[in-house]
Amino acid sequence: MSETLDGNGGAGTRPVFLSVVCILSFVGIGFAIIGYVGAFALLGVAEGAMDQLSTMAEDAGGTVTGGASTGILWAYIIIGFITAIVSLMGVIKMWKLQKAGFMMYTGAAIVGLIMGIVYIGFSASMMSILFTAAFIVMYGVNLKHMK
Repeated sequence: MSETLDGNGGAGTRPVFLSVVCILSFVGIGFAIIGYVGAFALLGVAEGAMDQLSTMAEDAGGTVTGGASTGILWAYIIIGFITAIVSLMGVIKMWKLQKAGFMMYTGAAIVGLIMGIVYIGFSASMMSILFTAAFIVMYGVNLKHMK
């Protein structure tokens, strides 16, 4: 078992299972953050291109139609990024054996699930629901080791 400091400055032990679940979360959240940063950049470029296309069409006497509003995409990306950061903070707290991290992680995970269900639908979100539930349960099993 690996040694770590608990929230009160004393020496506590982090179970190997909790360490593995935290490491898996660190990896997954890291990929999510990289994905959201990439989405910020790509959506910004796409909006710029659409603005230029609209300007060119107006100059030619036409209009550009079609395409979804990017407002909902921006909302999805921003909320997703925030939930990823809150999840990361929660996992860091659980790594330090602090129960508050479980509440942070669970809250952010539930917000992320609701956001996914609203944006892409329930049936498309089934795998996310299963993985999120599994991680919440795995962290819940380790609550007895947290202070």
